[in-house]
Amino acid sequence: MKNRIKIIVKTSDNDLLDVVRPLVEDEGCVCREVGRCGDFLDELSSGNTGLGIVDLDGGESDCVDELKDIQRASRDVPLVVVSSDQTIVLGRKIHEVSVFYCLTKPVNKAELLQVVRAGMGDHNGVPWRFRARIRDMKWYRENIPCMDVCPVHTDSGRYVQLIAEGKLKEAYLVARSPNPLASTCGKICAAFCEDSCRRSKIDCAVTIRALKRYVT
Repeated sequence: MKNRIKIIVKTSDNDLLDVVRPLVEDEGCVCREVGRCGDFLDELSSGNTGLGIVDLDGGESDCVDELKDIQRASRDVPLVVVSSDQTIVLGRKIHEVSVFYCLTKPVNKAELLQVVRAGMGDHNGVPWRFRARIRDMKWYRENIPCMDVCPVHTDSGRYVQLIAEGKLKEAYLVARSPNPLASTCGKICAAFCEDSCRRSKIDCAVTIRALKRYVT
């Protein structure tokens, strides 16, 4: 028994436990249940721990700081976050915590099984919701087409945002950084960035050239 890998679950949700407990035990692991973040930290720091599952419903603001401490102490233990709050699941409230996987309540048993197996080392065929991706040219073309089509790859989205924030000096520096002729381009540029602007799919493209002319 002492050689069985532990999966630590921090939750007070009995419905979640009813899903997690039998699944973990069927995988031949020990399901250790705790109610406080401090206990969760202690268990993760102990030996033979394979995975940590933390339920952030009802007190997530108190737990996020402790989650950072948990990761500093137990970097090798994958951390799975569970919540019914989509803003948490999407990572907006836990952006400083490195999360192995996020699950939305009610937890899907098949998805949870894949997460548990992946956390224990079986990474084949797991449909990751959060996975690091190299920012290669394909990524830029898909996500920042205005920057990709610019001949000097100016970060137009950045200086447009800075203009909106009233930070004109910073906006000028962003526009000027890759392009010594920024003020000239603000008048005669062919504005390929506007042709590829993703905003046009909603209503109309951002007038990037006019904004460059304004800020330079």
